[in-house]
Amino acid sequence: MNAESIFHIANDLQHGGVSAPTTDSTEQRVPLQGLEVRLIRLKPWAPSDGDTVCCEAVVITLDKAPDYASLSYTWGGPADQYTIEIDGQAVPIRKNLRRFFQQFGSSTGDAWRSWIWIDAICIDQTNASEVMQQVSMMGRIYSQAFKVLVWLGPAHSDSDDAMQAIVDFATHQRHPKSRAKFWNSRAGLAVARLCQRAYWTRLWIFQELMLAKSVTILCGGSCVDWIDFCNVMAAENRIPDTSSPRNRDYQAVLRSPAMSMVEQSLQPLDHRLWELMVANQDLRCTELKDRVFGLLGVAKMGAVSFTSPEYRASLCRLLNAVLRLHHMESSPGSVEVVANDCNQLAELFGLEYARIFDLEDEHGVLVAPASIKEVGECPLGSSSERGITMWWAVFYGHVEVERLLLQNDVRERES
Repeated sequence: MNAESIFHIANDLQHGGVSAPTTDSTEQRVPLQGLEVRLIRLKPWAPSDGDTVCCEAVVITLDKAPDYASLSYTWGGPADQYTIEIDGQAVPIRKNLRRFFQQFGSSTGDAWRSWIWIDAICIDQTNASEVMQQVSMMGRIYSQAFKVLVWLGPAHSDSDDAMQAIVDFATHQRHPKSRAKFWNSRAGLAVARLCQRAYWTRLWIFQELMLAKSVTILCGGSCVDWIDFCNVMAAENRIPDTSSPRNRDYQAVLRSPAMSMVEQSLQPLDHRLWELMVANQDLRCTELKDRVFGLLGVAKMGAVSFTSPEYRASLCRLLNAVLRLHHMESSPGSVEVVANDCNQLAELFGLEYARIFDLEDEHGVLVAPASIKEVGECPLGSSSERGITMWWAVFYGHVEVERLLLQNDVRERES
């Protein structure tokens, strides 16, 4: 069996596509409301038609959405800007997304007719309110898509060999000795290099992969099924130590973000937000707040309410909301545990420990402790252990911390 071509994937998607009712002119991009999302699809196009990719757009509600695919990819840097034409209007895109469209245009012609959701295009990036509203729906958008397309980027070096090797391995390489031999071969090294692509380092892809019903990995003009990729990666951990490859490429695969993604997809996830943040702390994001927002679609918080994505809100308030949720799910046994949690949270965000204890309003403006009426006469207002004060606990609603501080005070009075 050969690695599938994008042409076959496009035909699969085409069979799932149906018409949607409402057109969306980018000239009058009306802000999306409620559960509305935009979807796009390519118009018949080939490279000979010129460099401009042309699409049509529709606005639908997720409750009544046609079958659609969602794209999972890296945005790339802003240096190389291009345009795509949507309903006759120019919309800016970056180089990696342009390459995706070029590959599909050249590989499928008019076969690519499925609706697709792509964040950079389907969200009005100039409308902050719409961005926040759509980010809060990301989990549902990806989980409802009938397929998530992973775009690793254009073919490069031996990437075509890697894609073919994944299919071949999943079909033939079953014996432990043959697995070890595979990772010492040119094909194994090609797969190892595929695991080092920038795509795997991006925080947002964790949610996009974990929530997907079905995933197809695209690289250049080749496609492989996510399950086949997982089988190759999971088999690597089952190679006996006596025959384990010792080369650096093999060891790099074991430590790669790609391996982490696979392992988490094959195991029951700990859906607590705190644990997800810790497990994915090495993944990258441009905006610090995305260390929280990028995981909300996967996190299951039960009856505990949590903030929806608000990029204009104070980072300090967001961190304290995360900490408050963590302590509601896992009650701290001592103030020392609280301090350790605060330290870990600061490290996750690359911040100073003291930053957690800044008292900020929703706009990020520092508030003086004396202005907090609820603890204005509290004798614990000025006491602290590693920066943990009653001022701070009351201000951010850390009920568990308030309880611990009061218990400590009682013990001190009784001793």
